[in-house]
Amino acid sequence: MSRFADIPAEPGSELLESYRDVAIAEVQLQADLDLVANDHTVDIQKAEIYAQTEIEVTQMDAQDVIFEATTAGMTEEQKAEYIKQLREMNMNISQSSYKFSCVPLMMIFKGDKYNLFCRQSQ
Repeated sequence: MSRFADIPAEPGSELLESYRDVAIAEVQLQADLDLVANDHTVDIQKAEIYAQTEIEVTQMDAQDVIFEATTAGMTEEQKAEYIKQLREMNMNISQSSYKFSCVPLMMIFKGDKYNLFCRQSQ
């Protein structure tokens, strides 16, 4: 057996192979980390969309409750007139060149007229 049997044919080839393996492992690890980060980003975006949807549903439910409270005790004709007035008011506001500092919340029917209640817009 020769003393030189354990020496690689090319000097440094074992070291180069080792560096290559480390570099490949680093690239694979970085790709895995990027995939995990992307998955977490997608999960966060889904949660934000879900939360926004929940807020909108809650706001619609609150508007329904306000409407029911506002129209409690009204006849069907009065409710129809109230809805008509709200629609006309919303059309006038949306077509107006004026900027209003309040957002209509409800109108209360008193006799033959409606009183408008607003909250300040942001």
